[in-house]
Formats: sequence, C-alpha cells, structure tokens
Amino acid sequence: MKKYIISIKKKIAIFFLISFVVSIFITIISQDKNLWSIVFGEFARIPYQWPAFSDFGSLSNAIKSLKEGHDPYLYNPHDIHKVPYVYTRIWLIIFDFFRLNDPLFFLIICFLIITIYFLILLNFLNTFKNKYSYIALFLFFISPSNSLLVERLNTDIIIFILTYFLAINKNFIIKNILFIFSVCLKVYPIFSILIFLKNKKFFYTIIATIILIYIIYDQIVMGNKNMIEYALIFAYGARTFANALLRVLGNYNFILDANSYELLKILLIAIFAIASLLIFFMGTKKIITYSENLSNFFIIGSSIYLGTFIFTSNVDYRLIFLIYTFPLIFNDFNKWQAKLFFFSCFISFYSLWFHSGDYKSLSFALKGIFIYSLKFYIFLYLAYKLGSVLSSYKIIKRTNNYIFQRKILFKTRW
Repeated sequence: MKKYIISIKKKIAIFFLISFVVSIFITIISQDKNLWSIVFGEFARIPYQWPAFSDFGSLSNAIKSLKEGHDPYLYNPHDIHKVPYVYTRIWLIIFDFFRLNDPLFFLIICFLIITIYFLILLNFLNTFKNKYSYIALFLFFISPSNSLLVERLNTDIIIFILTYFLAINKNFIIKNILFIFSVCLKVYPIFSILIFLKNKKFFYTIIATIILIYIIYDQIVMGNKNMIEYALIFAYGARTFANALLRVLGNYNFILDANSYELLKILLIAIFAIASLLIFFMGTKKIITYSENLSNFFIIGSSIYLGTFIFTSNVDYRLIFLIYTFPLIFNDFNKWQAKLFFFSCFISFYSLWFHSGDYKSLSFALKGIFIYSLKFYIFLYLAYKLGSVLSSYKIIKRTNNYIFQRKILFKTRW
C-alpha cells in the first residue's frame, strides 16, 4: 500500500513538473511575436493571433471599452477584431477585481491556467488502462484543436478545469457551486446538469439553475445575438451546419433570405434534438454499470457535446470535452462502433488542417461533408452511450416505464 501511494505521488510530481515546464515555455514565448509565430504558426500549423492569448485578452479589452462609457455588447472598440462582447458580465467583474488589466497579473493568471490544464490532461493517464488510450491522448495533445485552445487561451479551458473538479468532487454543495459558477461564466455547462440526476436533492439544483438563468437572461440574449455562427470545417453544431449549407447553396445562386435561414436553423435544431432523444432512449434499453468516476466524466463530456451540437455553433477547441468520454468508451474498444468513434474524434481534432483550398470548390464541399458526417456520428454514438450509462437511474427507469405504458395503451386503443 505504501509503495502504491509513493508511486502515485511520484506520478503527480512528474505530471506537475511537465505541466510547469510546458507552461513556462508557453508563457515565455508569448512575449515574443516571432517565437509565437514559429511555435504555433509553423510547427503547430494553426492561424495564430497576436497579441498572445487573444481570446482571454479580449475580456481585458472589453473592460477598456466599458470604462470609456461604451456598452461592449453594442460597441467594443478595443477588441482586436472590433467584434461585440459575447460573454456574461461576471468575466468583467472578475477581471476588474483581480486587476487582470495589469500585464504582469494577466501573465501570471495565464501561466496558472495553462499549468492546471496540462496537469489535468496528464492526470487522465491514471484513468486509462488500454494501451491505445495513451496514443489517443497524445494525438489530442499535439492536435490543432488543442493548440488553438491554448494559443488563444479560450475561456473554454477554464470551463474544462471547473467541470473536472465538478466530476471528481463528492460533496453536493461544492458540486453545485462549481456547476452554478460554470453556468454563470458560460451557459453551455448547463447541459452537464445530468450529473446530478442520481442525487435525491436534484430538485434544488434545478431551482438554483432557473434562478441563475433568470438573473443573467438579458446577458445570454445579448451574447447569443453577437455570437458568430462559423461555417468552418473546424467547427460543429446545428448553426454551423445551417450556415455551411447556406454558403453551399449560395455557390449555386440559391440564396436564402434571413427568414428562410432562421427557419433552416430551427429545423436542424429540431431534427438533432429529436434524433438525440430517440437514440438516447434506445441506449437506455441496454443497462451498463460503470464506476462513479468514469460515469461522471462521461456524463459531463457527452452532455456538453450533445447540447452544444444541438443548440450552438462551436469552434473545434470545444472538442476538449470529448476527452472526458475516453476512459469509459475505451472499455468497449473491441467493438467497431467504439473504434469508429475514436477515428471520428481523431479526424475531428485535426479538422483544421482540412480547411484549405477554394471554399467554393467541389473538393472543399466534399471535405466538409466528410468531417461533418464524422462529427454527427460522434453525436449519435454519445447519445446512445449516454442512454446506457443513465439507464440505471431511477428517473430514467420511471420515464421508460411511463413511455412503455403509453405505448401499450396506444396499441390497445387502436
């Protein structure tokens, strides 16, 4: 037992050392434009931006706009792209309170975030047992999706850290604090509420979430209005697919007006929502029991992917949450469905490299269809698997029984 504890401590020490060194390196090169362009532009082969950590830095720029008397949701002149603010106001409060407008404080926080992030990723090696899982994690480490996430220091990296501690924490109150705080920062972690389904106090989490959404509703609406719906190969979601379809139709001089485009988005959202529910309930027929740790990570990772796929437009660095699903799915690696899932994840992580050529060409359209199809398969597979993971929960059993009874009643009447 002592040897095991010492071994775990050694692993943690090694993981911390690696994370620390990598973070120091990234922090140092973030002060030199040439080094930044060489590492992320030439080696990582991603469209780097300057100044470094531009997504995280956009919050600081929004504060400057706010202090000049502008509403950043409407006019955000200090943003490097001059685009309106899209996040909730709590980010501005946090940045102002911790004086993150100060370049030194900003750099320290960036260093800490990156260190914790890489430490968490490395710690997942302890949960993997399949030899291929190490290869999968390494391929994600060096992928354009991860490189882009770190290079921009997108706020999704903070949500990833918060949801990690949400998954491993057993205290109901602390879990709720982490969950509510995550939702307050960015709304999409609301889909991870499924992690509380097994708890008898789930009702309190729902009430707290409803109150929070009511408080920040106006900010959600404004942020949603300012959100860019990316029609990119290295993006996913109903809104992404709708915008991509609009552009393809435009190539053939078939232009949708604003109303038709909105209807197309609503139609795709409805189709994806219905498809996920049908596949989910198919999955509930196959009851599989996993450890609480594996289940928690899977529920968070799959529910965030499913929810964001249905309702939003997402750049591929949000695929980071798929890492949460890996430990559980590797248990079924001998099945072709799981192998296809990991192949789809691998291609999706590197989809940025497929985004090249004339976007009006047939070859570009075929590449887009191929990548989008793989991301849609991930969507369907996770919906089915989530159903099987939650199938042992009382609320899911009761729902299934109710649906079964209604089917019997319907057949009897007809």
